[in-house]
Amino acid sequence: DWTEQHADVSKLIDKALSETALNTKSFRHNPGSPRDFTAMFACIAGQNVSLKIEDPFLGSGDRNREALIELLETLKALGVNIKSLVLTWRPPKPARYGSYEGEERLEDQQRDLIRRLKAAGLDAVAQLRPWNSRFGHFHDRIVTATIEGPEGVASYQWDISSGIDNLMEQNRQCSVFLTEAA
Repeated sequence: DWTEQHADVSKLIDKALSETALNTKSFRHNPGSPRDFTAMFACIAGQNVSLKIEDPFLGSGDRNREALIELLETLKALGVNIKSLVLTWRPPKPARYGSYEGEERLEDQQRDLIRRLKAAGLDAVAQLRPWNSRFGHFHDRIVTATIEGPEGVASYQWDISSGIDNLMEQNRQCSVFLTEAA
């Protein structure tokens, strides 16, 4: 077997994944089930945080941008003070001859995001960072929060299985996995 063949170069680590398992919480949402945002985001409630949100579709279309703002407003309602916000998404690529074939242009997506962030009182802290395809594959939906306090820095990551839009729509399925960074 593979283990025996590679015994001289491999090392057995007892309980290697136990710390990760203890440090991960999962929140599974079936269609129609309510989302418990208080439980999902309890670790940052009432805190000053720097947020980074990566979702390839967060800037695409009214529905996705509305879901993003709804998430941000939900966090604010939990007492989260967003000190900085970085938003990353995959903008549309122009088709041949520079047309977008029915898709919104990046400029239109950015303009609408800025308008919505301003209405939510977050335009001053937000940075829009459309993803550049030269950097490789971009699929995962991740929210990262960093808190700097007198005890040091704490960092949390929420991996959202099907995007912020599905998290915010109760009639859709979505799973969220929360881990605290070491």
